[in-house]
Amino acid sequence: MKAQESLEWILDLYEDQYASLHRLARMLGAGDEAVDVVRSAFLMLYRRSRRLIDPEERVEFLREQVIHDAHSRGRRPDIPDPDDGRRVGLVKALREQPAPYLEILVVSHALGLFGPELARVMRLSVRASNHRLEGALAALQQAVADDDRMPDQIDAVSQELATALRSSQRLIKVPQPEAIEDELRTRRTSRNLGAVRAQLVVVGSLTALAIGAVGGVALKPSTDAPVAPSAQATAPAPKATASVAIQAQLQDAPVYFVGRSDGRLYREQASLPSTANLARAGAEALFTLVPKDPDYGSLWQGKVLGVRRTGNTLVVDLTRESYQGIDPLMSEQAINQMVYTLTELLGEDDLRVRFLADGAAPPAEFSANTGYSRRGLEPMPGVWITSPTNQSQRTAGTLLVTGTSRPEVGAPVINISNRETDQVVANAIAQTTLTQDDHGWLTWTVTVTITEPGTYEVLGSPQHDADFDAPELSTFDTKLVRITRD
Repeated sequence: MKAQESLEWILDLYEDQYASLHRLARMLGAGDEAVDVVRSAFLMLYRRSRRLIDPEERVEFLREQVIHDAHSRGRRPDIPDPDDGRRVGLVKALREQPAPYLEILVVSHALGLFGPELARVMRLSVRASNHRLEGALAALQQAVADDDRMPDQIDAVSQELATALRSSQRLIKVPQPEAIEDELRTRRTSRNLGAVRAQLVVVGSLTALAIGAVGGVALKPSTDAPVAPSAQATAPAPKATASVAIQAQLQDAPVYFVGRSDGRLYREQASLPSTANLARAGAEALFTLVPKDPDYGSLWQGKVLGVRRTGNTLVVDLTRESYQGIDPLMSEQAINQMVYTLTELLGEDDLRVRFLADGAAPPAEFSANTGYSRRGLEPMPGVWITSPTNQSQRTAGTLLVTGTSRPEVGAPVINISNRETDQVVANAIAQTTLTQDDHGWLTWTVTVTITEPGTYEVLGSPQHDADFDAPELSTFDTKLVRITRD
């Protein structure tokens, strides 16, 4: 067996890191799904094993996957009371913090990660990560200011929090890890077979396209009835090709996702199957599509049973399991995802959306009799960089940064700096439209020339943010973009 194909390294890593990752997933709200979260992280690491060779990078990758998979489950972090009664009040104050603050405090202090390491696992720029962590520590220190057992200095509170979380971690029972070797071996075999199948698909597709270029291509609904062969079709069909059904698509359809770090609503453009029931295609997109930007995710998991229109209301029937994975505290964001996607897709902002579960009443959090409607820009961030997406790649030269902001935020300041050298290559007020678009946004652009390759941080923030409450409204946005020579 080749060294690169050996499973020893990942089995050793699984044995070494399973307990700590399981506790992390539980503390971040994964609950009983923590086992699946950790297992999924290792399977994903194995798929990328040829690109991730350094042991420290592998551990960092596992932590990042666990953090964001647990976050995508839509539940608030769940931290047990520490066994030291003196710090119970501190942990209770921690649980009451806004979700973005709570999450970054748990990750940073449970893992002992700060600076660039924390930024990477949180999928944030260093500046954004530091900004959020500083705000979170200040808010926590303020929350325990009246507790005589807690110190007054933020640094001391941070040390107390690290000690409390280590104590809380020890109280989390870790089940015996399930065997993973067989599944890894299966995936390795499947990966090798998959490469062969991919080549066959390409050959078959090219052959089909060649035939289509000669004979023309017709799109029509499939039928169960056999098609009688033409009297002139005497030659047997080529064995290397097969019939290819080409699905018509609706391009640039709006699909809304939830920000992993702030819980705000973000829109992406996607291709959806063009069907007679466009609303159903939009609803199913929330269950099946993977966002282009890793900063975003969907709260919905399950299956769409149907979407029908009754007057001015869309009735969305989902399996009851679709609601079970959504934390009640995140139900509003899940509702917004569905409402904004369907109403904008159909071009009718005044439509209402009502939910069903297996054709009956849904959970209480989704059961408004009159349904739910859009609420303007309320679920949106204050400043939003729409391009480039996080962790994207561009060639050296002109970089166009585009985005939107709320009218009350106005024209944002865009700062672009080299992450390795901290050199600022741009700091300017964005060129912003004077009027709002159809949905109430101000749109803006910034153009900058970047000649040196490297990783750059794009930060958009208000000119004056004193009037904004960061935990409630995201008033800045950051993206990392890789600049290459070609």
